[in-house]
Amino acid sequence: MVTPVTAVIASRPVIAAKLAKVAQKNYRRGVLGLHAAAQWDGAEFTYKGETVNVIACPSVFAVWDALHRHRGEQWLVVLTPLNEEDLGASVLAHLIDGRLLTPDPWDALLSNFGATTLEPALYRVADDRGFALALLDTLGADDYTPAPAGVLTREHVFTAIAAGPLEIVGSRDVQVDSLALLEWSAVRTRSWDSLRTQLAEPLLGEFSTWLVARSGRLGAVVSKLLTTESLDQLVPLGVVINIFSESDDTAALDIFLATRGIRGVGKADIAHWGDTSAGFLRHSVRPGEQRALLNEAATLANDPDAAPLAERSEMLPVGLTARIRELGVAIERALEMSAQDTPVPSALLHVVERGWIRYQQHMLAASDSNTPTLDAATRLVRWLSTSPDDAPQLRQATKRHVREDAWVDIELNRVRRGVDDLNTQGVLGRLIQRVSARRQTNNHQFAHALADSPQPDVLTVEQILESLLVPLARRQPTLLIVVDALSVSAAAELARVAESDGWTELTVPGADSRTAALAVLPTLTQRSRCSLLAGQLMSGNSAVERREFVSVLKRNDLQVPGEVADPIFHKAALDAVPAGAKLATTVADAIADTDRQKLVAVVLNYVDDTIHHTDPGNTDWTFNTITHLAHLLTAAQRSGRAVVITSDHGHVIDRGDGIFLNRDAVYCHRAHGDTKAIDPEREVLVRGPRVMTDTNTVVLAVDESVRYQARNAGYHGGGSPAEVLVPVIVLVPGLDELGDGWNLVGRPEPAWWEPTDLPTLVSPPPPEPAKSKRKAPPKEQAPSLFDEPTSALDEKDSLGAEVVTTDVYKRQLMVAGRMSLSPHQVSSLIDALNGTGSLEITVGTAAAVLGVPNSRARGALMQAKRVLDVEGYEVLTISGEVVALKRGTLKEQFGL
Repeated sequence: MVTPVTAVIASRPVIAAKLAKVAQKNYRRGVLGLHAAAQWDGAEFTYKGETVNVIACPSVFAVWDALHRHRGEQWLVVLTPLNEEDLGASVLAHLIDGRLLTPDPWDALLSNFGATTLEPALYRVADDRGFALALLDTLGADDYTPAPAGVLTREHVFTAIAAGPLEIVGSRDVQVDSLALLEWSAVRTRSWDSLRTQLAEPLLGEFSTWLVARSGRLGAVVSKLLTTESLDQLVPLGVVINIFSESDDTAALDIFLATRGIRGVGKADIAHWGDTSAGFLRHSVRPGEQRALLNEAATLANDPDAAPLAERSEMLPVGLTARIRELGVAIERALEMSAQDTPVPSALLHVVERGWIRYQQHMLAASDSNTPTLDAATRLVRWLSTSPDDAPQLRQATKRHVREDAWVDIELNRVRRGVDDLNTQGVLGRLIQRVSARRQTNNHQFAHALADSPQPDVLTVEQILESLLVPLARRQPTLLIVVDALSVSAAAELARVAESDGWTELTVPGADSRTAALAVLPTLTQRSRCSLLAGQLMSGNSAVERREFVSVLKRNDLQVPGEVADPIFHKAALDAVPAGAKLATTVADAIADTDRQKLVAVVLNYVDDTIHHTDPGNTDWTFNTITHLAHLLTAAQRSGRAVVITSDHGHVIDRGDGIFLNRDAVYCHRAHGDTKAIDPEREVLVRGPRVMTDTNTVVLAVDESVRYQARNAGYHGGGSPAEVLVPVIVLVPGLDELGDGWNLVGRPEPAWWEPTDLPTLVSPPPPEPAKSKRKAPPKEQAPSLFDEPTSALDEKDSLGAEVVTTDVYKRQLMVAGRMSLSPHQVSSLIDALNGTGSLEITVGTAAAVLGVPNSRARGALMQAKRVLDVEGYEVLTISGEVVALKRGTLKEQFGL
């Protein structure tokens, strides 16, 4: 017997639907005969707790054999292409209803969806039976949900597929739209493979048509990508399309699309595709998946038509490299066009600033490992654009180092870490040479001022205890943290972290900004640290330091008699941390005992150990870098103690290009007593009572590359300000307990830390397309990177000034409550934003404009936002490191 070509292939859902029908007639088991193709995979299944055995029977003999072996306690389903006449009455007598039933996949779908009616659009397809069978094969038991009003529609079925087996959306309550499709094609990836493997024809074609309709303006593109089986390239290809937007050569774009089977799509839809893909990738994709998609896009962009434009991309890795090189060229030109001893001209600085802004506008810049180096390089060019500050006196030279040169050292160290791009590495090397030469000049000036000041008129380490700490401890319990070898530049980084953790930095009484103290000479631990903790010039080990520190406390009535440990802790005591604790018990108890222990001191050796044994140049100094520091500060903050962070001396770093000088009477790596052998270009002779040698005389290395002993990772002992000056950082958890004379440090960063004169950003003209032969009509050339910037703001019509004089602004001040920002600061912020072409600045730039420390910039911006955002309409936006102004909304809300 030949199987009729019209015989239905009965699937499990079809059989289950028929079982449901006969169950309605109170059948619980029996033999169900189906007129269907004799095809089955042989597996049993369970229906409502009962075993169902399905047998394919191509002949009458096979049917009788199945009946003979049937056990009456379960269902038997016979699949046969034979008609009832072939089977005969004796066979039919064994079947439910005494006849063969014809399976209908549409009945199965109606049953599964709890529907009674089919929408005509659902079954009006070329092969409706095959279409229905494909639906049954695709949908799982959990994918069926009741059809609204009992009508099974095309929309309901395809939404079930999208939310179920294909997982285009998380649930059927989420709408399938262009965003869902972008996410599916990108995050699920291999979306076309999912369609091909899970949807059989004709379902694949019908579902694809529905998916195109749900894709909105992306529909035409999605249709083409489905045709070419490349839907998984929807986002990466769209990113590449976006780079053509700045080019007038439409032929290149047409060729690029045609080679990928995309023809006949309107220009507006192509542009929308590019913009949508770029926006989606920038804002809606996790970093790891984002990078994978960008790598795919980069591969696609490696095309003769796309490659010439790819370097302009704000998303592709090649665009980031191009912007690194662009910034490098700008720095190179700034160095070449200015003499060694003269400031970089403002016009050349503007070019560098524009290059830096363009680099930051690239999507990958925020996470790129080169960013800290390039940020530092830009800052150093700003410093080189300032006039050298002459400081012949020690007080002047000390201030210069704290306020300027220590910050230069921070950035110089970052630049030395380098970048990946080979073209830019050489530029940074030349920048390092220029900056180092100017720093070396300042070092020599400081060293000679030091030699000329045997009785210095600045704060010294031996004065810190009696003149600062004792008065402070009488006002508020205090923790002294001595970080051995901590330089002023390293301390500046710690202070920034402290402010972000809720600490407030104060100036030393009598000072108008952060200050530093002079170490004892030569700058060695046994001399300088002992003098610091003794409150007088003295040399000794930790035992002497303990004895003398306690003596000072007793002399000033700060040592309360009783069974308490001496309130000074060195390495061994600090390291005795019990299991499960963060601080040694004696240390934690002393810090918490603010009634009896008014002044507690700890000595941390981590920095000194680092410069002798590891790599200080690649170390970022944070609370967690220095052992015990974070936990000490937490304990102090919890107990309400003020904290003073200082050191016994600083350090310099070995850069691998050091000079060994053979000297007699060597005290350490950077000091000796051979007064007959002095190189005035590299060394300085110092005499006086603060020189703790037998003769009160010492020769100190000033050039940071000089050493007198075996090579280390870093050194101290010399006469450079990085070694001689120690930080004095005063931190308090609140200002309530302190009286007059204690002032906020304010913004410690130098003026050049952020740009003060923001350039108008313009894009360079698009490059000549590689394959274009057509002549473009003449047009005015756009400004290039090296053109002079033009001001976007007329000062006499300052938008910020107009805003802060309106009645709306005054009402907003009343609504906002307490404000520490002045109208002038808010006005300056508005004008800074309004003065850029993009109406955007970085958070760091905003800090400079507002005159607040970087660590407080976000808090200040939130205050500005409270007063500028009127009735919920957002005027000021803060996203990551970018601050943006909605100028139209601002004018509308403030009636301008």
